[in-house]
Amino acid sequence: MTTIKLKADPTFEAPVLIDVPGRSDPVAVKFTFKHRTKDEFAKFAEKLDRSDIDSVMAVAVGWEFTDEFNKKNVSTLLENYHGAASAIANTYVRELLGVPDAKQE
Repeated sequence: MTTIKLKADPTFEAPVLIDVPGRSDPVAVKFTFKHRTKDEFAKFAEKLDRSDIDSVMAVAVGWEFTDEFNKKNVSTLLENYHGAASAIANTYVRELLGVPDAKQE
């Protein structure tokens, strides 16, 4: 029997599929994301004028890389993998809202 709590855990993990130049398949990188309630998410979504780095820092708290999760290293990731910011944001929204990923179906 699966159980669910009335109040969700403050974080959750999900794989983010990041496209890598020269590879036909994206690479899955596990991120730890911040959970937001429905009201918190609505307030968060109102502020769409964030930079890519600030957006990632606003939704995630960690990753599976051995490099520390910080603004400098997030910037390095986003500079080297052009689609990473969109992939991270899309995964966050999809996981938080429970929307299936069309790529995985």
